[in-house]
Amino acid sequence: MMVNSKTELFKSIYEGCIPERVPISAKLPFEACIDYAGLSTVKAQWTFEGAEDAYDILCRKIHTDAMPVGGEEKNPAVFKILDSQGYQVTSSGSIQHSDCVTLFSEEYDRFIENPMDFFMEKVLPRMFKGLDCDAAQRSFILAKASTAFNERAVQVGQLTQKLGKKYGFFTPPAGSSAVVRAPFDLLGDF
Repeated sequence: MMVNSKTELFKSIYEGCIPERVPISAKLPFEACIDYAGLSTVKAQWTFEGAEDAYDILCRKIHTDAMPVGGEEKNPAVFKILDSQGYQVTSSGSIQHSDCVTLFSEEYDRFIENPMDFFMEKVLPRMFKGLDCDAAQRSFILAKASTAFNERAVQVGQLTQKLGKKYGFFTPPAGSSAVVRAPFDLLGDF
């Protein structure tokens, strides 16, 4: 199997070698791609319609070694299913980051005593009102949200794989990428 030059650049770095040149990697988020293509962000967020054309336009224009599009996408179906308080679907269908309180000063001692339990019992139900219910209902809601998340992840994965091959972008091996969150963001952002 022949490896393309963009992949070789990253491979050299990961193997501790000096690459021919520094590889370029930058990503535009979903909403910016859709907006640049002149499409309805709301419609594209809900249906993914037009995403391939929008991504393709920017893949041609942005000269990088890795996929330049497809950053973290906000999936309105997931937020709606969970009844998110931090990201809310507005009446127009767009997603708005809103303020919500997940930790009160009088709860600090309980939080410090057992952060995981506090997070599961207080923070998540405050952030996602759909989870403020009995265990059986919560399991059903989480399953629905997980299904919506995974369905979109498959669409995004298929599209980025297709465009990655078309433009010869470096594609990280399956399972080698991760999203990292600062733990305080889950409390401090809301």
